[in-house]
Amino acid sequence: MSRQLQSGKLLLHYRLVDKIGEGGMGVVWKAEDTNLDRDVAIKLLPPEMAERPERLERFEQEARTTGSLNHPNVVAVYDLGRHEGAPYIVMELVHGETLREKIAGSPVSGSGSSTNAFVPPRKALEYVMQIAHGLAAAHENGVVHRDLKPENIIITPSGQAKILDFGLAKLMRDGTDVESATRTSAGGVTAPGSVMGTVGYMAPEQVRGREVDHRADIFALGTILYELLAGTRAFAAESAVETMNAILTVDPPALSGGHSRVSPVLDRIVRRCLEKEPGERFQSGRDLAFALQAIGEGTSTELETIEALKPRSSRRWAWGVLGIAAAALLGFLAGGGAGSLGVGVATGVGSPRMTQLTFDGGVETTPAVSPDGRSLVYLAQAADRWDLYLRRVGGETAINLTANAEPGGMAPAFSPDGESIAFSRFGGGLFVMGATGESLRRLTDFGFNPSWSPDGKSILVTSELILNPSGRGTRSQLWRVDVASGETTRLTTDASDVVQARYSPSGERIAYWGLPLGTGQRVLYTMPADGGEPVALTDDQAMNWNPVWSPDGNWLYFLSDRAGIMNIWRLPIEERTGAPRGGAQPVTISAAPVTWLDVARDTGRLVFSTSSRLVHLERREFDLVRKEVEGEPETLWESSMGGVYGAPSPNGRWFAFTGRTPQEDLYVLDLQSGRLRRLTDDVHKDRVSSWSPDSGKIYFYSTRSGRYQIWSLNPDGSELTQVTDVSGRSVNNPMVSPDGSRLSVSSGDGSALIELAGVELPITAIEWLPPIDDDLRFLGGNWSPDGRRLVGTAAREGERDGRGMWTYEIESGEYRRIAEASGVPIWLDDRTFVFADSRALKLLDIETGQSKVLDLVLSSRFEAWIFSSDRRWLYGSRTETQGDVWMLDHE
Repeated sequence: MSRQLQSGKLLLHYRLVDKIGEGGMGVVWKAEDTNLDRDVAIKLLPPEMAERPERLERFEQEARTTGSLNHPNVVAVYDLGRHEGAPYIVMELVHGETLREKIAGSPVSGSGSSTNAFVPPRKALEYVMQIAHGLAAAHENGVVHRDLKPENIIITPSGQAKILDFGLAKLMRDGTDVESATRTSAGGVTAPGSVMGTVGYMAPEQVRGREVDHRADIFALGTILYELLAGTRAFAAESAVETMNAILTVDPPALSGGHSRVSPVLDRIVRRCLEKEPGERFQSGRDLAFALQAIGEGTSTELETIEALKPRSSRRWAWGVLGIAAAALLGFLAGGGAGSLGVGVATGVGSPRMTQLTFDGGVETTPAVSPDGRSLVYLAQAADRWDLYLRRVGGETAINLTANAEPGGMAPAFSPDGESIAFSRFGGGLFVMGATGESLRRLTDFGFNPSWSPDGKSILVTSELILNPSGRGTRSQLWRVDVASGETTRLTTDASDVVQARYSPSGERIAYWGLPLGTGQRVLYTMPADGGEPVALTDDQAMNWNPVWSPDGNWLYFLSDRAGIMNIWRLPIEERTGAPRGGAQPVTISAAPVTWLDVARDTGRLVFSTSSRLVHLERREFDLVRKEVEGEPETLWESSMGGVYGAPSPNGRWFAFTGRTPQEDLYVLDLQSGRLRRLTDDVHKDRVSSWSPDSGKIYFYSTRSGRYQIWSLNPDGSELTQVTDVSGRSVNNPMVSPDGSRLSVSSGDGSALIELAGVELPITAIEWLPPIDDDLRFLGGNWSPDGRRLVGTAAREGERDGRGMWTYEIESGEYRRIAEASGVPIWLDDRTFVFADSRALKLLDIETGQSKVLDLVLSSRFEAWIFSSDRRWLYGSRTETQGDVWMLDHE
């Protein structure tokens, strides 16, 4: 067939352009998709091969396995078909060089020639991290490549790595080899005991002809990384038999030592990939990518951290996630305090000792430690009520400090002398009480996240509450409160954004974090204590927050997800100027995210909380006639991924959502099969909002252009498109109109309507809706089913959803206040909507003003909720959380 094909020939709607490759498994052509006006690659199996059942089945399996994937580091498969009796696969056309060509074109150390030699370590890390992420996506979808090698990796001109050729891939379902399960005595794709792969890159279990799983790909990636770094293959001999024997019995020469550019830590990571036993390798591509990322981010302390976690015997220590230690390892690293969450400690903090301080069921969080490091106060829930509890470090008894007061105290802070505790309440207001709960008094009726001045005479508060850094509602202002008189002084302007402010030990500077105007970045700053020009400490896409000073003012500790999971980091800092003296260094490496941090003023003890979550995605039937929920929730999916916030597709087939662990990426869950597809995998924050009416497109907002803007993509992850590019401000929360012609979007300044039909993307100018009156902003977006009205909330500058619920008539431009409550409303029909109020779902008829409570309590059922398009189902997520408090002592 390859002789009959020529440039210009049509295969259905694909026009062949140039032949770009030919091999044992077929011919590859560059072609033009005339329907979609795009270039593609077409792989055709010659007729003589199509007549051989095993070759045909292998070819079709390649299409099925690769087609099930959608990831930026895996070549995309678009179509599978036949032409004149021969099958073909239509794939993404990827331009660039194979990794084999990259290796061949790299300079020899010290010579500058172009022979087979090393690739610079940082470039090698960059390539392999991407490949590891692509493998992780494949493995999560049950696909094992089995033939990973430099020839099957292509590097685009922009430096993006793509995994090609899944011709030897196999499918795994629930740990079972699908091939093995479907073989018959007449033969199949792969006969038992067959050796599948390429000599030199096969794992030992492949060489032996045994069943393999995803860990064989980890071994192959280790050989590739070795070759990139060393310029020679990890296992190379004069014959294939000798090479396979080396894979089984020989460890390759060390990469580090002497004048090598490869650090011992990186060498150890490579060797972890090349372990002979699968159980002793990295257990996932994400684990490997995480380890490489920690090195790639580059400080010497980060390298020391990974080095400190190496096993004493490399054949006895199995990694889960880099630094996720089992109880025995935790005891080895920390010298005691073993606990179920597994927290590793970096050596950079010096002689660490870890102690778990709380063991109760439920959540203990926002801990504060006394100046002498002997007591702590924290927030915990009991009997459906949140209170502040005091506990002696090492003690077993917790004292409820707010049992006789209003519930809801949070973010406590000890005074410098340890005699008083400041805290705020959910509704706002600054309070001070004695260290054992006596003499409670209110200082202000606003303010959150208090911080005492070193002399104990004043307290810093901000206008926005921060318990979690992912959601922000206002531009928060900084205030100083006089403890004796309650007098307040504002220290920042409207253009500023300051949260979680902390005095330095001398009282000369303040550390805080905020969002630069128009971006979604979480940036750490310092500023003079009386106000003035801030100094930025970070400039990256990581979630940086919760800064606290060391007692000597030489370090700023903070929380960050820069290594994948939220952990404690520190920056060397000059207290007098507030400027950093070096790069960020890790302090803890924890399996469970660290959720809060404090430091003892006198001793430097670190107290922090961790949490683990199990999220349940559920749905309940809804009777639209009686307007009532029915039956018990049906569990659709469970995960420890973090918050699940999203929406079902109008056709009822998928549920799209944002997963928050290890980063904010988009996922689509097939509601029929339960199969999960990851749509994005990068450092950008991607947040789901809504579907087009035909279920063909997902609209979401993302930081991938530098600030939050609206984007769209297809449910298979293709056609990523920027919808808005508005200069100077973020745009978020897109909601598609019922007819699909418009979007409602929001910003910190209000809401807007965007026309989608017949406009050029991205849209750079948006006309915002007028305010309700003066500076009262309409924060809306939910369309009525007839498309005539929006429903939302309203707030003034500095407030968050505080002025009731409103409708906006699109035709007349009129606003109407419909309720005093400020819960997020969602339309049920053209005159009725549902909203959350007082931990229940309420239904309100806007024509009669009558309301009723649905038989659904949010605290025990849905915490985030949304209706299906036909209103037959109410979807929601429910989270089970366990949180504990830990202490870290160090010299």
